[in-house]
Amino acid sequence: MKNLLSKLGLVLIIGIIAISGCKKGENDPFLSLKSRDARITGIWKLVDQRIIRTYTSNSVTTVTVERFDGTTWSVEYADTIISRPYSRELNVEKNGTYISIIIDDENKSEIMGNWWWQNDTKNKVQILFVPFNNSIWFGDNHESFIIDRLTDNEMMFEQSSYSKSTSANGDIYENTYSSEMTYEKM
Repeated sequence: MKNLLSKLGLVLIIGIIAISGCKKGENDPFLSLKSRDARITGIWKLVDQRIIRTYTSNSVTTVTVERFDGTTWSVEYADTIISRPYSRELNVEKNGTYISIIIDDENKSEIMGNWWWQNDTKNKVQILFVPFNNSIWFGDNHESFIIDRLTDNEMMFEQSSYSKSTSANGDIYENTYSSEMTYEKM
C-alpha cells in the first residue's frame, strides 16, 4: 500500500510539473492539450484592435487613437473622428507561411509571407511576420508581436515601441506606439 501511494505521489508531481510548463503567454489557459504551433495555425478574424500613437515635439504632444470594433475602423485625431468599414483575416499555415486579407473601405489587399517564433522555439511568446514582397503589413511595418493570449479560439497580440531623438538645434522628438489586437478563429 505504501509503495502504491509513493508511485501515485510521484505521478502526481510529474503531472503538475508537466502541466505548469504548458502556459506560455501571461493570459494563456492553464492547460491546453495542443501545442502553441497547433493553436496558432488556422484562419483568424480580427474582432478588436486599439492603437494609441503619441508624438511629442518640443513639449507639444499630439495623440492619435485608432479603434476597430469588428466592423468599423475609427481614427480620432484632435477633435475629428473618421470611420470606415474594415475587416482583416489572417490565415496562419503550419508550414510557416501566412496570408493576410484586408478589406479597408472597399479596397482589398492580400499580403503573403513567412512567420516564425521570434524569441525561441521553446517559449513561443513573440511571433514575427515577414511579407514576401517587403510590403508594410500592419500600418507602420510593425511585424513583431507579443502573444498575450493564445487559446484554440482566441489570439491576442500586443505591440509597443518608443523612440526619442534630438535634432542638431536641440529640439527633442518622442514617439510612442502601442497596439492590442484580438483575433477569433473562424
